[in-house]
Formats: sequence, structure tokens, C-alpha cells
Amino acid sequence: ELSSLNANVIQAYAAADFTAVVHLLPDYCAAELSSFYLDIVKDRLYTEGADSYERRSAQTVLWYILDTLTRLIAPVLSFTAEQIADHYQKGARSSIHLQPFVDPKKLHEFCQPEGERLWPTLPRIQTGFFIDVRYNVERQEKDLAYASLWQTLKDIRSVLLKAIEIEREKGLIKHSLEASVTAYIDPVKFNVLKDFFEALKAQGQSPEAFFKEFLIVSNFTLVSTREGLPHSTDEGIAVQVVHAPGNKCPRCWQWDVTDNPDHLCRRCMRVLNL
Repeated sequence: ELSSLNANVIQAYAAADFTAVVHLLPDYCAAELSSFYLDIVKDRLYTEGADSYERRSAQTVLWYILDTLTRLIAPVLSFTAEQIADHYQKGARSSIHLQPFVDPKKLHEFCQPEGERLWPTLPRIQTGFFIDVRYNVERQEKDLAYASLWQTLKDIRSVLLKAIEIEREKGLIKHSLEASVTAYIDPVKFNVLKDFFEALKAQGQSPEAFFKEFLIVSNFTLVSTREGLPHSTDEGIAVQVVHAPGNKCPRCWQWDVTDNPDHLCRRCMRVLNL
């Protein structure tokens, strides 16, 4: 999404389409950052070890987001961009207004590092920025497949969050972190998830751990049959939401069953070396 935003905003500037610029930027910040990515990763930023892979990887992505957005807003939010740059570009030799936009080609390759680089030579405008982000069919197909996967994941997330919201309205839980979710996701209807789950396992992460963070819940269990589970708003998904067992961790607010006298969860005990 960041790669797409960067290319589209640069192209809008080149076309002097400033209306598009002032729509694209806040839409991205509201929909992709505030209500989605930032909401999910704040847990690892607050609670994982300072030098942990999880926290450092999120910080890396956030730095690229900050740097890209600061350059994109500079022509229209000049003072704001300058103040932001002064904080994260310590000792910079030039103003943010003398720095180029982030190269769309390089940003795209960073955002999707897997596979072969299949970019053609891109035309430039006088300022030297890439504005025409055409790429060949093979690269486009990979990008579309990647976008389709994440749209599927977001659709599944919406269904599961709706199930959590229903229990919240009943008073069973007050916050998603109080929820323990058991779900059946039809492998035929959502066959795009098969390769995704295998990729997760290859990286040492389980689908359950992914969905636990993706939904911001304390427990998530993925089962192979819908038997005994209530229906959801999607015929391919059955889900049951109950209050998570154990006690609320005072450090991360997740619920867990532990013997710690202060009710610290197992993750926080690991981070604190207890």
C-alpha cells in the first residue's frame, strides 16, 4: 500500500493534480495506518523486547512509512514536513525540500522483496522522479496475487471482528484482548490461504499466532471442522468467541493462565527474563 501510494502521489504531483494528492494522503493515513497497521503493531512495539525481531521489523517498516510520507507531504505541508524531518533526520545536510521523493522502483522492491526483480527502465521527468510505474505482466500478476491475498485476509478479519463485536454487545467481553476465538475457515473457499500458511510456517510462525495478532485477541485456535461452532456472516467461516481464560496481564493486557504472582503472561515473563 505504501509503494502504491508513493507512486500515485508522485504521478499526481507531476500532473498538477493536487486534489488527488490531498485525497490520497489522508485516506492512506486513516484507512491503512490508523485503523489497521498501527492498531495491530502497537502491541509488539509496546511489549516485545527492545531488540527483538518482531519489534525491530515493525520499527523498520514504520521508518520507511515516515520517510516516504514526509517527502510526499513536503510540497503541501511545508512547515510540518520540515519539523518532522528535523526529528528523524538528525544531522541531515539538506532540507527535506531539497531531497527527492522516494524512488518508486526501490520502494516497491523493498515492500515486496520476494521473487525476481522485473522492472523495465522507467521514464523520468525533469526533476528526476519516477512517475510512470508500468511494469511487465509477470510482475503485475504477482502484485495482483499479493493484493488478492491481503484483501482475503482483511475480509476474514472483518467477519471475525464482527463475531467479537456481537459478544461485546452482549457484555461477555469489553475489549478484543478479552476474547478467545476458535474459528473454522473453509480451505476450499479460501484456498489462497494454503500457500500463505505454508510461508508462515517456513518462517517459524503458526497461523494461530498470526491471527492472534491480526485480530488483537488473547487466544486464537484454528480448527479443521465447523462442527459445534456457530455460523458467522460468511458461509465459509464458523467462529466461536468466549472470554479468554486466566488473568489480565498488567503489562500487555492480554489474558493468560500463568503461575506468576503478578499475573504476568508467558510472553511478558519471557521478555523480562522472569
